[in-house]
Amino acid sequence: EFSPLVVEPAVRVSTSAEASPTSAGDAGHADGTRAPKSAARSPTSGGRSPTDKAAAKVARLTSQISRLYADVVRDLDEPARAVWDELYRLFQEKMAVDLTDEDQSEIERYVFEQLPTESTDLIWKVYKVLHLEQERDRCQRLLAG
Repeated sequence: EFSPLVVEPAVRVSTSAEASPTSAGDAGHADGTRAPKSAARSPTSGGRSPTDKAAAKVARLTSQISRLYADVVRDLDEPARAVWDELYRLFQEKMAVDLTDEDQSEIERYVFEQLPTESTDLIWKVYKVLHLEQERDRCQRLLAG
């Protein structure tokens, strides 16, 4: 049974080579640039515009993703890392589109036929990383639109 994922505010900025997110405290954009000081501020939103809030959320999510991914792969041996990479790739590929019954079957087949039983906890970890990536991508689309 899956419990809902709780998104926590970023505490530190990842130093991972995978991503170089903007600090969660910065009013930066996803591309690393800062919002101009003269950007419109809403008096009812704590002094931060919706764009600034969305950019900060993207930075926070990017930092969380980097931390979580690094935490997962840090302790994996070579065979477990290969399993992680394949599982992550499969789920990422399938989550990029609307899942069909065939996609569902492919995931189930991989999990039950290919995934070593000692690695089943990686499914939840993959889900958490991909959930954060989807949320970050949604926020980035809102910023771009």
